Amino acid sequence: MKKKILSIAAGLLLTAISSTSFAQTVQVNETSTKSSEKAFNAFDEQFGNSMTPASYISGNGGIILKGEIGNREVTSVFNKKGNWVYSITRYPSTSLEKNVIDIVQRGYDTRGYYITSMEKVDQPGLETVFIVHLKGNDSYKTLRVVANDVEVVEDFEIA
Repeated sequence: MKKKILSIAAGLLLTAISSTSFAQTVQVNETSTKSSEKAFNAFDEQFGNSMTPASYISGNGGIILKGEIGNREVTSVFNKKGNWVYSITRYPSTSLEKNVIDIVQRGYDTRGYYITSMEKVDQPGLETVFIVHLKGNDSYKTLRVVANDVEVVEDFEIA
């Protein structure tokens, strides 16, 4: 009789523990599903729904979406709630933004250099920033372009 009572008590305890942890898991998954859905909708709104991005969970519980538009690689980061934090679009040398090239050539002496690549960084509430990478015979340069301003961020001399 004692064995039956103990086994019933143990069974009830296990049932109570497993149903409580299951309820918590479902609640977390519903929250993460809502934030993921919000992130995917924001991504589609920003870049069009011409692609299905790969998704990753960031170290702080946010969501990272990566995909390609043409030959440009796009990465967007969202916080835990699915709110957009920033996006980076990487442009290869074959697909650079012409207006940014013109700004760089007007604002910086690019003789002897060619543009190897550029990144476009967008953040909510801030101006778009372009990071432009130049290569010359004796150095690499990184320029920051905001609006019509060009600033040298890094100048690496080749020995």
